[in-house]
Amino acid sequence: MPDTPFSIFCTSPLHLEDLVKEELNGFGARDIQLTRAGVSCTADLQCIYTTCLCSRVISRVLLKTASFPAVSEKELYRGALSVPWFDYFNNRCSILIHSDLRSSNITHSHYASQVVKDGIADAFRKKTGTRPDVDPKKPDIIIRLFLERNTAHLSIDLSGESLNRRGYRKHEGPAPLKEHTAAALLTRAGWPAIAAQGGAFIDLMCGSGTLPIEAALIAGNIPPGLDRKHFGFFHWSAHDGEMWTRTWNRYSRQKEHGLRKIPPILGFDKSGYAVEMARLNIRAAGLEDVVIVRQKELKDALPPENVGTGLVATNPPYGKRITETADLDQLYNDIGKQLHRYFHGWSASVITGDNQLAHSIGLKAASTNVLYNGNIKCTLAHFVLDEYNRFNENAGMPSPGARMFENRIIKNKKHLKKWLKEENISCYRLYDADMPEYAVALDLYENNWAVVQEYAPPVTIDPTKAEQRLKDIMKVLPGLLSIPPDHIFLKQRKPQRGKNQYSRQARQKRTVVTVHEGGLSFLVNLSDYIDTGLFLDHRKTRALIRKLAHGKRFLNLFAYTGSATVYAAAGGAVSTVTVDISGTYLAWARQNMTINGLTGRSNEFIRSDFRGFLESDPGQFDLIFIDPPTFSNRTGGDDFTLQKDHSELIRQASELLTPEGIVLFSNNYRKFRLDESLCEDFYTENITGSTIPKDFERKKNVHNVWIITKKQ
Repeated sequence: MPDTPFSIFCTSPLHLEDLVKEELNGFGARDIQLTRAGVSCTADLQCIYTTCLCSRVISRVLLKTASFPAVSEKELYRGALSVPWFDYFNNRCSILIHSDLRSSNITHSHYASQVVKDGIADAFRKKTGTRPDVDPKKPDIIIRLFLERNTAHLSIDLSGESLNRRGYRKHEGPAPLKEHTAAALLTRAGWPAIAAQGGAFIDLMCGSGTLPIEAALIAGNIPPGLDRKHFGFFHWSAHDGEMWTRTWNRYSRQKEHGLRKIPPILGFDKSGYAVEMARLNIRAAGLEDVVIVRQKELKDALPPENVGTGLVATNPPYGKRITETADLDQLYNDIGKQLHRYFHGWSASVITGDNQLAHSIGLKAASTNVLYNGNIKCTLAHFVLDEYNRFNENAGMPSPGARMFENRIIKNKKHLKKWLKEENISCYRLYDADMPEYAVALDLYENNWAVVQEYAPPVTIDPTKAEQRLKDIMKVLPGLLSIPPDHIFLKQRKPQRGKNQYSRQARQKRTVVTVHEGGLSFLVNLSDYIDTGLFLDHRKTRALIRKLAHGKRFLNLFAYTGSATVYAAAGGAVSTVTVDISGTYLAWARQNMTINGLTGRSNEFIRSDFRGFLESDPGQFDLIFIDPPTFSNRTGGDDFTLQKDHSELIRQASELLTPEGIVLFSNNYRKFRLDESLCEDFYTENITGSTIPKDFERKKNVHNVWIITKKQ
């Protein structure tokens, strides 16, 4: 292993790469190259120590050890085995492997970590006869695997814990702002220059004190890593203990000098508990003599009389730290009012996870940035508080009708809460045009994604009013549901015919996620089509299929994405046949079966029009599920209309039934009437009422379900 320079990769939250580059330049790094969510460079040992102690925005400092193709677990193992690990640490060190996998053949991170661990262990055995132990809690050495597009990148984490964990945060409230995000916010807001000129800092809602603490550290040029007790490089073979001690002592003296030049730093919060937690953290950071926090309501949070100008920066609630009934729009409007009234001549920066809430501040932003607080995409809005920036008291405020919509959502959530918990349901309908003026359906997936389906308004409704109501809905939902705005998808549902019923929605970022129902997993596409791939109203119907399928040969005739097939296979069907004319949906069905571990020769997938399949004499079945569309012209010009053609469809399908077999017939046509002639030849039982889930009870005719069997 070469003495210097070392090849380093410094990770950071997205959109902070330029700040990382600026820091590394100051620390003496060379060959700096920006990438997504990080920066590559070369650095000597002194630079590495300085980076770990002094960086305010870097998450981790990773020592690159190897990169190699890893299409299979064998290649991953051989690659890990070939690294000269004994050049980096000895076999007495405990280790832990973390894996991050993206777009690769190997998809299970725990398994990938195990393969790398085996390669490292065998490399040491061959060299020394013994191997390092694994310690999942406090390892000496953390090894990170990043596997992207079947190329493995292995590195040693020289930082240990993420560098945002400064060591001063002993207590935190709900939804805290991460330390390096706070430092980035302050840097974007121009705080270093303001502090150098003697400007003050005020946080109107300081919570556990992260922003005031980071503001003091920046103003005093105090390295944020001084209070950390451990770094990942302590057990690295290249670690120089004497150099490290000299480096730490030098920066410790810098802190003593910096404390004397910090301008006024104040934090306010209406919560006495939050203020007490902030004071404990401030004391842990050694800043109790320079950072002051006080319990005050927003309206009483004022600049001290002896303070000129400076920066106001704050991280208000945006759905994570506030009760459901709280008025977020009014809160943000009150922030704007407070800034406009009492902070003339100051600068202000406000971060929020809901871009719409930034507009409710009622002041014109001079600029904005994107920041990530953890996995929450945030908007950072900057304001110049001068006579030209006039306050709009009504900015961003939803209409009275939107208030009614909010109240209905809150009521529905409360009504469903106990049932959702008892049934372990995470994908459900929360609202379905309960108020005619707000004609949308609202579905939640895993309580982290939402789909809004807009019903086409009647011709009697003013299109302008309908559009405004839809804007109101999309504005209030992020805070109301505690879901990031980019996790909410809007679609327009209206009667469609022919190929239009399968066409894509307006362009938006393609989002496919895995959701769970009944102990099973399903892929849903939230962005591309009207329907996501999982009909939530058929939850109980699918459960019935699982109950009926044990020991049966199962046919899913209009399979769509194969959710019914998954339930049948999970219920113990001896075989399944999944039929759909769409290659896209058939591939989707295969994926749904695969992610549930339901593969094998007994599960067959056939791409075919239903008429062609029924005429091909495919054998006999014990259970057939038929859920046809209301209309289809996908059969080579031979249109299918549910009401007109369902009798023939059922009769043809029944020819494939065993004598005791069952047809489970379903559809979503609200005006549907079963052909009476079927009752002459079959036993027909309408079980619709028992298949309507609680979250769809508001619309009893959401679907129709019959059990149909042959008369002997």
